[in-house]
Formats: sequence, structure tokens, C-alpha cells
Amino acid sequence: MQKKIQGTITLIIFCIGMILLVQSSPVHAAQASAEFELTPILPKNQNTQVVNHFSLNVRPQRPQDLQVVITNLTDRKLKIYQSVGNAYTKTNGIISTDTPKVAEKFNSDSSLKYQFVNSFRLLDPKVITLAPHAHVTVTGRFIGNVDLRFVGLIMGGWNFTTKHKHEQVITSQSMWVDLHVTKRLQPNIVLQNVEVERQRHHENLVVHVENAVPAAFYGEVNATVLNDKKQLVSQVSYPQLRIAPNSNFLLDVLASGVHLQAGKYILKIDTDDALTKQQRHLTRQLTIAKAGQHQAVTSDKQPIPWGWIFSGISATVAIIAIGGWISNRRK
Repeated sequence: MQKKIQGTITLIIFCIGMILLVQSSPVHAAQASAEFELTPILPKNQNTQVVNHFSLNVRPQRPQDLQVVITNLTDRKLKIYQSVGNAYTKTNGIISTDTPKVAEKFNSDSSLKYQFVNSFRLLDPKVITLAPHAHVTVTGRFIGNVDLRFVGLIMGGWNFTTKHKHEQVITSQSMWVDLHVTKRLQPNIVLQNVEVERQRHHENLVVHVENAVPAAFYGEVNATVLNDKKQLVSQVSYPQLRIAPNSNFLLDVLASGVHLQAGKYILKIDTDDALTKQQRHLTRQLTIAKAGQHQAVTSDKQPIPWGWIFSGISATVAIIAIGGWISNRRK
């Protein structure tokens, strides 16, 4: 009898495991651990609320040296390449200091007056060789080439990269450098042109967003699309969106699977800055000229949850099979 019970339990666990396997998403392997570690030596004019990168209150025409300790975490010799990059905003609100790729459609905003790459100098060789588990201190300098009347944020990255001849793996880390000149300003988010981008299997409603002020935005952005009857068509939330100072970027404000018919729409974008606590409510009237072969979706038309339906059917079949097997065993 005990063996029958154990067999039944084993079969149930197997069926449940198969159901969960069908529902689960593929698991991607974790990224390799960093080959080196960066530690900033924080000066006295550092913002005390920030400890993992430089956030300094600086003055025009006053140069300042910054230092970073690089530690080799591996058992082999490392070559580390230094560089600097301007902070810019990638599609859908991600700040980067890497060299932008052509496909990212990045253009520096015309309001950008002082580029980080023109205000920060590396004082050590661009290529540094580190013995296993060794460390070295490198120095960079804010040269202070800012007009006395300038107020705002100059943001960029002090970038460190390892490259291996016979491997495709590249380890790259950036030490953020925020230079708050004289005082801090509030960002000013403005909506420029809006475009509908139709691809083969999906549709995007892309807004060109501009921040023409030397101030960064860190916070939540919610985008809502209503039709001419004030019915909800789409709602998208970006809970941790970031916008670099003096930058522009593209933001997709249409939920996945939603398609727009020809007609009039209202786009509402609400922003909530976590640092300044400033809230903004932006509205834009839209007219979609061409609908293509798609049908508009409103909030009362929810997508069919095929994953849950399939899982429910699988569970039902498994229970019926288990019941039949137990019944046959008893006979």
C-alpha cells in the first residue's frame, strides 16, 4: 500500500513539474563576474548621499583632480583601457556614457553647452597593466573650463574596459562623474514630434522627448493614450526612467499588442521626479491618418491568456489521468 501511495505522489509531482515547465520563461545565464573593481576616492565637496560614484559641487574656473582605485580581481595580468564619454539618453530612457551606435539614432541636443569629454582630462596613460590581484590609483581632472555665469550639471563617465585577443568577452565599467556647477536645476521635459512606426508584427507610438536643461531626471513616467471618446487605448509605465542633461531620445508610449485605427487620440504623459519631487503633466492631441489592417484595442478588450488556458487544460488532463490510473490499480 505504501508503495502505491509513493508512486501516486511521484506521478503527481511529475505532472505538476511539467505544467510549471510549460509556463516558465527561459532562464538566461548570469553575466560573468567583473574582472576588476573600481573604488572612487571621494573628495570633501562630494554629495554625502552618494557613495558609489562622483557627485561633486564644483565652481567655474576651479580645476579639481579626481582619483579612482582599480583592483585586479583575477589570477592573471590585465590590460585596462581608460576613456571618457558624454552622458546621453538611449531609447526608452537609459543613460549611457558608451560610444553610441548608429542604430540608436543618437544626436547630441543643440542645448548642450559643455560636453564632459571637453571638461575632463585623463592624467595617466590610457592603457594600464595590472598584475594579478594588484591595484593602482589613477587620476583625472575637471579642468574648470566653464563660464562664470554657467549653472547646471555636466555629466559623463570615466570608462574602463578590458579586451582579450582570443576571447569575445569584454568587461566594461563606468565611474559616473556628476559635476554640479554652482547650484542644481530642475529638468524641463518637452514633447517634440510623435510618430507611428508600423513593423510586421507590432506597432510603436514613438515620442521624441527633449530635456534642454543642464539637469538630470530620475523618476517615473506614465504614458496614457485615449481615443476621441475618452476611452483608454493604451497605458505604459516606466518606473525608473532616466534622462541625461541636455539630451533628447525616443520613447515608445504604446503598449505591446495595441494597434491604432485612423482617428483622433489624446496622449497624456505624467512625470514624477524622485530627486526634485517635481511633477509634470503633458498632453498632446494626435491624429492618425492611416490605420493599415489593424484594429484599435481599448481597455475593455483584454488579450486572451493562452498560457493560463493551456496550463489549466494540462492540469485537468493530468488529474483525469491520475484518477484513472489510481482506479485501475484498485481493481
